[in-house]
Amino acid sequence: MQSETSMAHHTVKQGHMDLVERINHAAVLGAILQLPPVKRSMARGQLGSRYLDKLIEWSERKSISA
Repeated sequence: MQSETSMAHHTVKQGHMDLVERINHAAVLGAILQLPPVKRSMARGQLGSRYLDKLIEWSERKSISA
């Protein structure tokens, strides 16, 4: 049985890893959004992410209206 201190440490460590993972995902998405349109389309096809599709569509609408 784990002590409370050990369990708390594990929870903090897991929370830190979740944050690092989110930051990494944000960095990758940001890099993809900055690609030229053809390369962005290729990345979009390779990843097959509906979230990325919506994010790119939103980004393109935003740049057209600006």
